Amino acid sequence: MINVDSDNSKLFDLKIDDNPTILVVKANWCGHCNSLMPELDKLYQEMRRKDIDANIIKVDESALSKLQSKL
Repeated sequence: MINVDSDNSKLFDLKIDDNPTILVVKANWCGHCNSLMPELDKLYQEMRRKDIDANIIKVDESALSKLQSKL
């Protein structure tokens, strides 16, 4: 699992492979996001346990301005 936040805004430097990728943009103030993150962590653990090749990237909304400046 890759976490992208304001301290680590290197999303465009990542080399994502050809495996399926789940990209989630989250906000710490959002109740829906706060409910989703533990479930996403469980999904990641289950994928690892079953040796499923897929990527999960969580992007914190605080990093969006840095990411936009790189476009």
